[in-house]
Amino acid sequence: MANDPLYDLRVERLREDFNMKAEEARQEAETIRSMQGDLRSALASNDREYAKQLDRDICEAERRYLQLAAELQPQQQGLTPAKQEYVAKHADQLLRPHWSGLRHQNGQPVSNLEAVAFGHDRAAQMGIPEDSDSYFEALDVLGPAAEPTVIQTGDEALALARQSKYGKDLKASEYNRQVRKLAAAKQAGSYRD
Repeated sequence: MANDPLYDLRVERLREDFNMKAEEARQEAETIRSMQGDLRSALASNDREYAKQLDRDICEAERRYLQLAAELQPQQQGLTPAKQEYVAKHADQLLRPHWSGLRHQNGQPVSNLEAVAFGHDRAAQMGIPEDSDSYFEALDVLGPAAEPTVIQTGDEALALARQSKYGKDLKASEYNRQVRKLAAAKQAGSYRD
């Protein structure tokens, strides 16, 4: 088959498709790193609304990156439902630098995804059955350290605000009044995210 022009064409096309998808993934990763830098700058300048928008954009870019990465994986290595649930639980953190501060030889930080992959390999070496409770506990030892950072409800946002020195006495009615005021300002176009 090595001299079959149709076979050679197919292999060439598949390689080009793979390389194009890999380049998209590389560019998406670079975009994420750039946005993370912008996010750090926004936080340093105390522009919290812009930082929140950047965090949303980063989560979306991470989702696209993970989708591209999944498409680049060989098909026989599909994730089990339990692993899919684990990945979904930590999806917004997988491309962020690992809490340990470990770095590659080139200086790039090790990502949470790489740490989870290491945890998978280590669990396999130790003979821990995949998808068992012990397996996911082993992944958690090396995986993302925090729960997802997306605020799901107004009550959760209020509880977080009350943890700050400025919001400790914040009443729910005042919080709701300020949220409505902000929503009206955004709708009027006098405030941007």
